[in-house]
Amino acid sequence: MHTARGSFGMGAGILGLLIVVAIILYLMVGPMGGGSGGTSGAGGGGTSYLGAVKGARDEGFDIKIQTLAYSLDQMIATYVISNGKYPETFDDMDAPPGAFRDPWGNDITFSINKANQELTVTSGGPDGEIGTSDDIVHTRQLSVGP
Repeated sequence: MHTARGSFGMGAGILGLLIVVAIILYLMVGPMGGGSGGTSGAGGGGTSYLGAVKGARDEGFDIKIQTLAYSLDQMIATYVISNGKYPETFDDMDAPPGAFRDPWGNDITFSINKANQELTVTSGGPDGEIGTSDDIVHTRQLSVGP
């Protein structure tokens, strides 16, 4: 036998569950209709929570490449002081194998603009291929020149 109280309890439980699901969807997808409510993404990823997470993740990947560029600049400076010229490869600097990998586990590349004393570090991005639209490129002034 069903009582009014039992039916009300079950209905309230379902209603509560629907409210929780609606809140989770709102946080993940953002407000309907493209309104300005919601969280602005760190990387301009939109007004949704997932857009903000993607923007923060992409910013973290870029910071990793910048950190690698700084470390590489220090190795190049040591090489230049010892040899009086710029290195051409990682092997020239006796870099440990795999020491300069991007967040996806791929080797990064570097080039030196000798005229401007600039170091450019390139990651192939998520697809691992240099020269595609998802590459991460960071250029910095070298701290030492020959």
